[in-house]
Amino acid sequence: MTHVKIHKIVFCGAFAYDKIDLCLFDQHKIADLLHDVGNEETFMNHHRIEANLLDHAFTKYLRSSKKLDEETIPKNITSGKGFILRIIYRHGTCTIKEILQEVALSPSATTTALNHLEKEGFVIRSRNNDDRRTVWIELSQEGTRIAAQMVENRQALIDKLFGKLSEEEKKVFFAMIEKIMM
Repeated sequence: MTHVKIHKIVFCGAFAYDKIDLCLFDQHKIADLLHDVGNEETFMNHHRIEANLLDHAFTKYLRSSKKLDEETIPKNITSGKGFILRIIYRHGTCTIKEILQEVALSPSATTTALNHLEKEGFVIRSRNNDDRRTVWIELSQEGTRIAAQMVENRQALIDKLFGKLSEEEKKVFFAMIEKIMM
């Protein structure tokens, strides 16, 4: 193993490092990597560009899905409420704890959103007969319709975005996403 120091590189767009050790690569791999991209700074900036590209892709996806939702679902379903509806739709019946494991909201914000969704008739809460402390949450008929529409919107968007790829490219892409997420 060889240690290579890269000087004065901005990494991850937020932290400036004076020196970064690349001790995980042997000397030949480092030479190959640097040869491929030209120099050390270009090598590190290449990875930052990939992060920016990924960020841009996610932003485009989120904006496009929001636009589709605005055209097809009730205006009172915010993105946070819609995300919660899709989580419940995916689970069928779940607890608040299961929702909290997937949503990026605080417990109080999640509970508030669920209260609104219940008041608006999109979710139904019921107590577990075996353990009264457990509250089950499921979608009402209207909540199911809205969540299904949101899922359909996202599928149509994915079909459009990935329409340019071959079936093999799609398989590879989604296999990589699955690997990253696991």
